[in-house]
Amino acid sequence: SYFSPCRLQHGATGSPVLELSIQECGRAIVEYFRTQLKHRDVQAVVSQGLDRDLTFHVVQLLLVHFGESPDGLMILADGSSTAAEIERKFTLPASPQLILLGNEPMTNCQWMISIEGHLVCEGTQPTFAALFAVFYVFNLQYQDKASETL
Repeated sequence: SYFSPCRLQHGATGSPVLELSIQECGRAIVEYFRTQLKHRDVQAVVSQGLDRDLTFHVVQLLLVHFGESPDGLMILADGSSTAAEIERKFTLPASPQLILLGNEPMTNCQWMISIEGHLVCEGTQPTFAALFAVFYVFNLQYQDKASETL
């Protein structure tokens, strides 16, 4: 089941079904992209290895494959940023956006999600499941910058 806003606010991880699907299929997706030797940008992401979160790695590969920019889906911010600083520093879009806190994505384990220019939840253990759930729960259309990937 999709999680309630209360669970989102308290840092609960997302849908176990989505996370299990990524674990089961994610490595196959990465292996497929390893064979795409002619696509230089894809190979650059593949060469980063799987030291980071598998979900993040798969999403990066899909973004590059479809020629979409990561900033259509996520914002990287300083790890010590507060919600007020994020809202002041960035022009947050109307569509849901995942804000990852830290110098290296997916290593700090802090995240926030914004909708309609406002931060609505935050937590630890960044998860794309939370972002996907926001689109589903609020019945929102994917933003053009990342619609092929999503």
